[in-house]
Amino acid sequence: MRFYSVHLKPGAPVEKAVMVKEGFSWPAFFFGPLWLAYKRMWRELAVTIGLLALAGVIGQQVSRQAGGWLVLLVFLLLGFEGNGLYRRSLARRGHDEAGMV
Repeated sequence: MRFYSVHLKPGAPVEKAVMVKEGFSWPAFFFGPLWLAYKRMWRELAVTIGLLALAGVIGQQVSRQAGGWLVLLVFLLLGFEGNGLYRRSLARRGHDEAGMV
């Protein structure tokens, strides 16, 4: 059974509610930076790009294998924490958590 948190701006109609799935985010795992840009999570996108750039530098300076593992780690982190980051982003934009479905 899937659970979703429901987020709503104060005074907005129910039709404008945003539902965020609980658990692992496959789109965030496979399309990390594109998913962040689509969801308009600019701060998180900047941090992700910085981490991927760091992984690229480590890949060139230390070993390609280490850089590859760091890229995988960044995408795994996005997969596991992506929906939580999206919930916090909605809270910053003024959405209140209305409940769980």
